[in-house]
Amino acid sequence: MLEVDAIPEYDAGEWDYWATLIMLLMIYGSLPAAKEVLNLLNKLVNEDLPHA
Repeated sequence: MLEVDAIPEYDAGEWDYWATLIMLLMIYGSLPAAKEVLNLLNKLVNEDLPHA
């Protein structure tokens, strides 16, 4: 089973904020772009795939 949470749903105590921020900026170029991609992945995995 695969489950993906959107960025705002992550508990800050579970991850290194600065390391994650730097990684997201390196991969996606900006936080808005990272949020958009991860929110789309969240929708795909949690909403679209279970109903396919």
